Amino acid sequence: MTVQLVAVLGMGVVDPRQPVITADDLGLTRGDGIFDATRVLTDADGHSVVEHLNRHLARLARSALVVELPTPDLGAISALVAEALAAWTTPGEAALKIVHTRGLEH
Repeated sequence: MTVQLVAVLGMGVVDPRQPVITADDLGLTRGDGIFDATRVLTDADGHSVVEHLNRHLARLARSALVVELPTPDLGAISALVAEALAAWTTPGEAALKIVHTRGLEH
């Protein structure tokens, strides 16, 4: 069984069955976005940490610049990651994927 946790900027941790993407998000309709992934380690007490989060956030910002996406709010993303880590207590390894899209068509 795959266990998932979903967190969305402006919404926090949400039920993974809750729809959070709209049909006019350019990341969905055109693949216009970027992502970065890293490993999460959770100890037996349920304390989770992300390996090299600052490096991954810096790479996300560089990737956004290269493809001319709006600059991601790294402070808000970092806070959201902290919220997600507090909610993730399954011991072992997990993957964290941060997705940043151009957003909605105008």
